[in-house]
Amino acid sequence: MGNHVSTLAAGVFLLILVFVLGPVVSLIPMAALVAVMVFVSISTFDWTSIKISTLRRTPKSETAVVVVTVGTVVATHNLALGVLAGALLSAIFFARRAVLRLHQ
Repeated sequence: MGNHVSTLAAGVFLLILVFVLGPVVSLIPMAALVAVMVFVSISTFDWTSIKISTLRRTPKSETAVVVVTVGTVVATHNLALGVLAGALLSAIFFARRAVLRLHQ
């Protein structure tokens, strides 16, 4: 629970920082912002999630969503398209599960 609260607090702080101090934040070099983003990504990533044993336990639909999302981002260099593709595939899998449960 503590990790989720700290993530929420960091997000709220960042939101306030961008809206209140937008002109000042725009003076920070892009390379410094990218370095912070990479550091945070590496430190918060759950590295056990990419072990083969974990991937075998993960539902195939979830693995497919991750592969499609990452593949789209790498192929198009566009994060928005990757997220859109992953969200659409996830919605399709959800709808399929919902229909299958209705017919049980």
